[in-house]
Amino acid sequence: MRLFPLHILNDEEGYATYPILLADRAAGSLCISTTQRDYFTQMRLDLIQSYTDLLALAFRTNEFFNLHDIELRMMLPRQQQIPYLRGFQSRVTQYMIKASQEGEHLTRPVAETRIWQQLETELFEGEP
Repeated sequence: MRLFPLHILNDEEGYATYPILLADRAAGSLCISTTQRDYFTQMRLDLIQSYTDLLALAFRTNEFFNLHDIELRMMLPRQQQIPYLRGFQSRVTQYMIKASQEGEHLTRPVAETRIWQQLETELFEGEP
């Protein structure tokens, strides 16, 4: 339940990933990578854990999701995600224009949520 997949870049020597948790609920994760070998000493790992615990305070309770409701899958590597994410705002605007032309009036947050859902599917499948 507490395993989080990630891509490792060729020049990375190490990485540390900590889930942002509130009891058995997650709001995301903090991932830190380094190009320095043996960088993550126990002292640094403890510090990262403390920052992650502090970061959890930045989220509202309703922004945490039950771990059983989260389906983690591998996405495209970061570099391959850029073309999908670069046009996010223009894609939201186009979506809102099309919806308006079809008689549906959307708020920007609703349109953004729908586009994020579309992007999620595309990033998992690897097709724009």
